[in-house]
Amino acid sequence: MLSLRRSRKSKPQPQEWDAFDDLWGGWNYPKPVYENGSSWHPGGDGHLKHLIYMAEHGWYYCQKAFVGMAFIHPLTDYRPAVVDDEFRETFMARYNDEDLNKRIPLTIYERDGKLIMSNDWEAYWLYREVQESSVPCILIGHFTPNPDIMAVYDKPFMITKATEFAE
Repeated sequence: MLSLRRSRKSKPQPQEWDAFDDLWGGWNYPKPVYENGSSWHPGGDGHLKHLIYMAEHGWYYCQKAFVGMAFIHPLTDYRPAVVDDEFRETFMARYNDEDLNKRIPLTIYERDGKLIMSNDWEAYWLYREVQESSVPCILIGHFTPNPDIMAVYDKPFMITKATEFAE
């Protein structure tokens, strides 16, 4: 028996962004290229994703601060083999601007008394390359204010997840 069904065309759905991708603009980071042709990038930090989720739902605030590079612990020993030229140009233009608020912030959080960075690898290594001693950061979640290692500025702020896209 032959069944005649009309195929329904699905309406295009708005793209749903993960909180981790949409939080601060979602830069399309290039994957590093190694000599053997394979690429590897550290997996997502589950704790950071949890903090972002909780912040989106009003459980945590975020705070801007300048933090000493010596006190920022990368989650892993990952170092990008290649930094995209466009990202490097943007970074250097914003780094050399007189307005310090235009510098690219690192996203960090406190865990077990350490300030941890787990997703801004290119910016982190470029700050180390220019030997910057204090970098702008966005702290997510609870942290211990310590004037010896950080200068908190601006008021705490909340983040929200966009649920609808403007047409």
